[in-house]
Amino acid sequence: MVDSQSAAEPIRYRLIMTLLAAVLATGICLVEPPAGLSPAGQRLGAVVVAMALLWSTQAWPLAVTSLLPLAAFPLLQIQAADEVSKAYMSATILLYFSGFAIAIGVERWGLHERLALFCLRVLGTGPRRIVFAFMFGTALISMWISNTAAALLMLPIALAVLPSISQASLAGKGGEDPAAKEQASNREQRFAVALLLGIAYAASIGGICTLIGTPTNGVYAGYWASAAADRPEIAAKYAVSSGQWFLMFTPISIFLFAAAWMVLCFPLERRWTVGEEAREYIGKRYAALGSMDQAEWAMLGVFIGVAFLWLTRASVEIGSVTLIGWEVVLGSLLSSADGSWDYSGWLHDSTAGLLMMTLMFVIPVRPRGQEHRQFLMDWESIEAKTPWGILLLFGGGFAIAGACSSTGLSAWLGDVLADQLAGLGDGGRITVVTTFVIFLTEFTSNTATIATLLPILESTANSLSLDPRLLMLPATVAASCAFMLPIATPPNAIVFSSNRLTVWQMIKAGLWLNLLSVAVVVCFTLFWVLRVASLGN
Repeated sequence: MVDSQSAAEPIRYRLIMTLLAAVLATGICLVEPPAGLSPAGQRLGAVVVAMALLWSTQAWPLAVTSLLPLAAFPLLQIQAADEVSKAYMSATILLYFSGFAIAIGVERWGLHERLALFCLRVLGTGPRRIVFAFMFGTALISMWISNTAAALLMLPIALAVLPSISQASLAGKGGEDPAAKEQASNREQRFAVALLLGIAYAASIGGICTLIGTPTNGVYAGYWASAAADRPEIAAKYAVSSGQWFLMFTPISIFLFAAAWMVLCFPLERRWTVGEEAREYIGKRYAALGSMDQAEWAMLGVFIGVAFLWLTRASVEIGSVTLIGWEVVLGSLLSSADGSWDYSGWLHDSTAGLLMMTLMFVIPVRPRGQEHRQFLMDWESIEAKTPWGILLLFGGGFAIAGACSSTGLSAWLGDVLADQLAGLGDGGRITVVTTFVIFLTEFTSNTATIATLLPILESTANSLSLDPRLLMLPATVAASCAFMLPIATPPNAIVFSSNRLTVWQMIKAGLWLNLLSVAVVVCFTLFWVLRVASLGN
């Protein structure tokens, strides 16, 4: 029976936070607007403060808070209802919808488990290599499905492997000596910490290098997509395709992966040996999958096809070399056959995603052990498993970004922030922004944080006469680098729920990785993203 006082706590907390948000918003609306800020911008600021409080405290469900602009903006004459509603069904949101649908197909036919177990079979022998194998498999999967799903997949496998590592094999020739047993127990605990945190960290790091790998990347892409209506030339200049994103941020992801592995494996002794039971368990799990059936092969074809189309759609410039995208090739072929076809501005990565998604509904397959054929995907599965709340969170962020631009709030905040950064060089500015975002997202939703910060950072960069991507890109990547606390990201919370970790263990490893992330993001932004990808001041 639920204790009445315990049941009342969440109700009281939500009501208190709601009242506090309303009081703060009302107070902001009643004071005299600061110099340079329009009344509409002030009212928008009140709504943003209220939403930031509700997002950060999670007093309301994140998706419900994300719906506030649809009601508040028209009522406060910030933006018309028709205008604000467009933010909730943009090309970027459809890109994520198609990505979620394909990921559901991958999970439905077990491709993700096959890939994970294959990586463990090939790479895992000693404790350090087992940690590497789990991290590699998790990172590879999280490039294409959500980091939450990747962590949920790998955690049960890790928890099954841990008991198979006997204390005797870790202790070496310790026999039954109590001191040797204690030493073995300590070693096993250090290994468990490294393995579980490795899964959480790799799930976040792997998503950095693809545009659909983590929601924050999609927020950046959607920001410029939503700006295309009012500022088409600027939006076209700063928009990033999936191929360009992969080229820019894969090196950062690789270095962060290496840094995480070294931080976690540093306490592990090299002379450890792992018993055969761990390897046998992984081998048996993989063998139990059997050979790939017709459904798996078809799903693999869809997966490879959409990945190829995403990565090669737009042309990518690397210094003086240009890699021609398929949209250019297709336009040239059609032009030679029938008039003039130019796909510039017509196609989006969501075009390829939705095309491949619809193919899943018309490809018939016969799964192993079934007499009758069925289609690769059905709508009921999409409807049940799509994280609709994440799509609404995107919409709320895009609505805020659009209103910040139209009301002048982002320009005003940008001027204020620019005054603080004026005396710093590019490296100092990137360091300040990166450090701020990394440690802020330890306590707040990374998607909501980036959705709120991007318009402010663009205006700040404009006030400082900088390329806005100098601040916006590292901030976006930094939002995926919160490694210290269980509440920072879903993968952190998932591995913490195993009851094999303490908060202090997470803080010790996560703090070092947070600091290393600042250095990696700053260095690669300056010397790779901005120079090789032709993103200068």
